[in-house]
Amino acid sequence: MAAKLSVFLAGLNRWKVIRVAFVFASLGLGFMGHSVGIGAQEEPAQVIPRTILFEGVEREYFLWLPREFDPGQTYWLLVAAHGMGSNARTTWLPNDLRREADALDLPAIIVGPQFDHSDPVEEALPIWGGMQLLQAILGELRREYTVHPRILVTGYSLGGQFAHRLALWYPDLVRACAALASGGWTTPDGRVFIWQFGEVESPETYFLPENVESAPSLPGYFQPRIAQTIGRGAEEGSKVIPFLVMEGTLEPPRLEMAKQFVQSMRANGYDVETGWPRTPHVRGESDEESMAEWGRF
Repeated sequence: MAAKLSVFLAGLNRWKVIRVAFVFASLGLGFMGHSVGIGAQEEPAQVIPRTILFEGVEREYFLWLPREFDPGQTYWLLVAAHGMGSNARTTWLPNDLRREADALDLPAIIVGPQFDHSDPVEEALPIWGGMQLLQAILGELRREYTVHPRILVTGYSLGGQFAHRLALWYPDLVRACAALASGGWTTPDGRVFIWQFGEVESPETYFLPENVESAPSLPGYFQPRIAQTIGRGAEEGSKVIPFLVMEGTLEPPRLEMAKQFVQSMRANGYDVETGWPRTPHVRGESDEESMAEWGRF
């Protein structure tokens, strides 16, 4: 990240978007919010809890406004998707993004949707609820704040699945995407990778209830709606979105899947930045060398 890249919209520098995600993916690769970045000693950014009625149910989401919020300024909505089992309010990613965005003078409002733990598919495959929930939240925020029409999206682990599929499937919504430490990927041409067992051949027949015993750690994935959509190809227009993909090198199965995803993206004409720090998926398992890697960033 030695030099700034081209300006892509309304004075926003693409380097800033990539740098925000890169710094905090490197500092804060912690699973499900169990760890935070090097800035953990600092006072957490102020969070604003919100609720919205979605499909007859009251749902939570959270906002982190800029330190010096100006109601007359136009802001980016930077959506940070939490990991599996995590809480959008307490996970490390939005707090760290808030501090870095302020340090870089990136005019962004951080948005943390709380996805449904009882239905992980809502987040993993945004076509099944996650996209609709996000659109409801964005509609509310657009009425209250002056914001750019498209969003910046990032996410860690399960949130990384949400981020990259949202960008590929709904490109009219997304301006830039950083998918961090995702456990599953869908390529632009519909190939599917899951870190537990690599590339999934024929996902439309594999992810059916009769095959659930082959992956007992992923019971929620074996249902017809997943089989029908997890291999959905990218929509036209998604190639203009800059992507960042990161994974720790101490997670070989995840790392290999992430690299294959990147290879497919580039083969299909996408612009992808990468980062492979020597870190595990769970920061608490770091050894002395990998902790030094955290510090280096």
